[in-house]
Amino acid sequence: PEPAVLTGSVVEDPPLAFGQDADPEGPLTLTSVINIEEDIVIADVNVTVNINHAWNSDVKVSLASPAGTTVILIDGVGGSPDNLIETLLDDSALEAISSGEGPFTGSYIPSNPLSTFNGEMSLGDWTLTIEDTYPSLDDGGFIGWSIEIVEVGLSNSEYSIEEMITVYPNPTSDYIYILFYVYKGPRVNFFHIIISSSVSYTHLT
Repeated sequence: PEPAVLTGSVVEDPPLAFGQDADPEGPLTLTSVINIEEDIVIADVNVTVNINHAWNSDVKVSLASPAGTTVILIDGVGGSPDNLIETLLDDSALEAISSGEGPFTGSYIPSNPLSTFNGEMSLGDWTLTIEDTYPSLDDGGFIGWSIEIVEVGLSNSEYSIEEMITVYPNPTSDYIYILFYVYKGPRVNFFHIIISSSVSYTHLT
């Protein structure tokens, strides 16, 4: 089967204000949570953000996984141009976000790799934190974000048949036992085949 792809999104209407230029009591940071209800082993994570801000290099964005791992995705990039609109953060992009400028529409390599999350489990709260690092100068508006999580898959290039089969006894006797073990994420498929004058087959998922 094809690896699972899990998605989630948050849209704020109207956008959530952050910064303390117009309002000295305004928030310096915002957090937004997407709950992923399915548990898979992570092979890839991509994040899209939409943020209004009059000076992009003031904006710092980080993502925390359910396991508590935090990756800073955007940190002091873009100089004075405004906004991050439909900004896709993807380790496979061709341009680093540090080389781009507002409104950063398109795909960019984040400030730090999203592959840090690879091998973790997807289930639980994914928390995006948006920070205005110079809150007294300009304010921002958080419009929303989305996440895409891709599952680890099995392929012939990753697992040889010798790694998945146990035959015993060896040397053989009248009965030959062949055990197949197939692992895919948190799910385990177990195959048990007995080859003799009669054949027994057991499959447990």
